[in-house]
Amino acid sequence: MGRSGYTSLSIEEKKYAKLRRAFDSIVDTEKTFTVWVMEILETALNREKAVNNNYPGIKFVRIKSGGCILEEKGKDY
Repeated sequence: MGRSGYTSLSIEEKKYAKLRRAFDSIVDTEKTFTVWVMEILETALNREKAVNNNYPGIKFVRIKSGGCILEEKGKDY
């Protein structure tokens, strides 16, 4: 049974293990894995919302060194 006031998020075991190993070896933080993941998710959703609100015909694709890749919605390149 989960903690009171919390929800449960099911993640495939292999995916969780891979992400957790990466977190443990790369991320230098005092935050727990769960807290850190939720902050990263919230940041990503806010970024997506900002792009959608400010540039409705553009979608965020990914981060690249020195910037990011955006493309027109509905276009296959």
